[in-house]
Amino acid sequence: MNKGQLPDQEMLSTPKASNQPRFFVSAIIRQSTSRPHIWQPPTDVYETKEALVVRVEIAGMKDAEFTISLENQVLVIYGLRSESVEQRAYKQLEIRFGEFMTIVEVTNTVDVDDIEASYEDGFLKVVLPKTPPSRIKVKKETGN
Repeated sequence: MNKGQLPDQEMLSTPKASNQPRFFVSAIIRQSTSRPHIWQPPTDVYETKEALVVRVEIAGMKDAEFTISLENQVLVIYGLRSESVEQRAYKQLEIRFGEFMTIVEVTNTVDVDDIEASYEDGFLKVVLPKTPPSRIKVKKETGN
């Protein structure tokens, strides 16, 4: 995978468990031995009555530096946080730079046309509005 390119679907696939929660955050990429340079920022996922909300702590970014996609019930948040070009002799280095990715499996039905994302004070917030379940009417068959 090249920098700035999203992962392919195979990389995003996760095994299904019978007692799987309604949503979960996966560290698939971080655990991948083939792509150890991609890291996962701290991520909260919570549900309100109206929406599923994903909140990612990732300071030092600009709005346009995020790539957010939802495909096959998988929300992918990808970006590249650049390090200063200034030469430094670090005494302690805990702030991560480079490619990052957060993957959230969305098991609720969401309104894809009304998904909103905002970035403020170092937090990216993605709001996925829920859609009400569809009701299917059962018609009574008339006898022969």
